[in-house]
Amino acid sequence: MKIVNSIFDLLLGPLGRLGPWAGMVVLSLLAAVIVLLIFKATSRPDRIRRKKDLALAALLELALFRDHPRLSMAAFGRVLTANFRYLGEMIVPLTVTLVPLCIIMVQTYACLAHRPLHAGETTLLKVRFPRGDNLAEQTVSISDSPTVAVETPVVRARALAEFAWRIRAANEGRGEIVLNVNGSQVAKSVETGARQRRVSSARLRRGFWNALKEPSEPPLPATCGAEAVEVVYPAGSYAVLGLDMGWFWTFLCATLIFAFALKGPLGVEI
Repeated sequence: MKIVNSIFDLLLGPLGRLGPWAGMVVLSLLAAVIVLLIFKATSRPDRIRRKKDLALAALLELALFRDHPRLSMAAFGRVLTANFRYLGEMIVPLTVTLVPLCIIMVQTYACLAHRPLHAGETTLLKVRFPRGDNLAEQTVSISDSPTVAVETPVVRARALAEFAWRIRAANEGRGEIVLNVNGSQVAKSVETGARQRRVSSARLRRGFWNALKEPSEPPLPATCGAEAVEVVYPAGSYAVLGLDMGWFWTFLCATLIFAFALKGPLGVEI
């Protein structure tokens, strides 16, 4: 995962000063091009074209015989059959594209779903344990950092099995805050500044799915007993016509727009 992180950091690094939209456009375009090229390499365009023509012919037949119930029902059955056959041609290409698409989506979340804290901005730092754990049995302490100031004593939320502090971004830059969790030292990165860059909102326990959810930092040491150490970052803003779509829908819509715009020039039959 470190190699993948480095590739995407290299790709998006020069765009950080332009804000989150620049990175979103680049990653959406990259996703569209990769998906189209893989689809072209793994699909059979002549069969897709024929199945699509048969589906269209069945649909026209349904419209032509709409006043004849028996013929309409037969035409409707042919519409369904033709569409299922058309979709069947898509299964293999779409399945193959899932792997690179998931990698790009994970990196899009890590780099663009949140923004760094601004200097002077406050937020919460949380240490979360499994539900049902007795917080009285857990020992957690926190140290000050040159880039992050701890503003409050620890707050224990027993219902959530969490320890929480309010922290403030003291200086711009990439820093970390160190905690002692049940005798294990745990460092959590904290990103501050106006430049858009990779933001790791949490360090999680070791596990495949956790590595996909938060790929930017190594997993927590098993000896600390915590599920997550989290910094609550503000969400990235992706407003279109006054509506904030969020990173996921922005990425999805932009990727689809690029895909349909480029399928002709790349010679892809969909």
